[in-house]
Amino acid sequence: MIQSIPKYWKDKLFVAYARSNNHPIKLRLLGWLKNILQLDRILAKTDSGVYMYLNPIDYVQYAILYQGCYEPLTLKLLTSLSKESTNFLDIGSHTGQYALEIAKNLNQNGKVIAIEPNPRTFTYLLENIRINKFKNIIPILGAASDVTSLIRMQSPPESNWGKSKEYQSNNFIDNNINNTYFTATFKLDNLLLYLNINHIDIVKIDIEGHEIKALKGLLDSNKYSPKHIIFEFIPDSFEDAEATVNYLKEKGYSLYNIVGEVYNKNQNIPECNLWARKD
Repeated sequence: MIQSIPKYWKDKLFVAYARSNNHPIKLRLLGWLKNILQLDRILAKTDSGVYMYLNPIDYVQYAILYQGCYEPLTLKLLTSLSKESTNFLDIGSHTGQYALEIAKNLNQNGKVIAIEPNPRTFTYLLENIRINKFKNIIPILGAASDVTSLIRMQSPPESNWGKSKEYQSNNFIDNNINNTYFTATFKLDNLLLYLNINHIDIVKIDIEGHEIKALKGLLDSNKYSPKHIIFEFIPDSFEDAEATVNYLKEKGYSLYNIVGEVYNKNQNIPECNLWARKD
């Protein structure tokens, strides 16, 4: 498969050096090497053997390129959980690390639903699905919410493509607002019914503080009750962080950090992710 991609030797050379031991001028030499090899994006293999096109300008893709994966503790947890699961819902899929890693672990009839609102990262997601020849990933361009509607999104900074988030404005149709775009929102329970998926085992959510909206769109109707929900949790930055925790408790979930310790609000949260589990 990968051997058919032209100039792949250049990518392998760059990645091998990027993941080698650090030394004082390594970053400078990597920049020089990237220019000499004329690499706009780099094809790299993750620690588990999945291939991804990566642009190191972005924080998440940089981590995968140089370290072999992003959020290793969270990835380890999800990989373990997926071995006994069928369907995985990846909300805020970015360029696809979690969708790809979980897709290869699910049973024969398993599905990954990968939802991403940023058109730029979505094109990388599509390409990464294609080069790995996965047939069990359903990519969806749009935003999960508690309503079916249209929202204006703030384009992310160049250094962190995962920072796409809803733009808050009193003038929804102002065409003079720069670096924004519109996307459709949908309720997850309706989406899953449309896709003829009758249950979800695992959910991963990373949507910049809007997690509670996606969760309400999935759980309010009581049509779905995933056993595991891993979600981004940054209480100092996300206005609805504690409301999200309380909502999940009301829905019968127990809260842990990603290494399995019972959650309490005074502890540090590894990789800024919490694990909600139906015991």
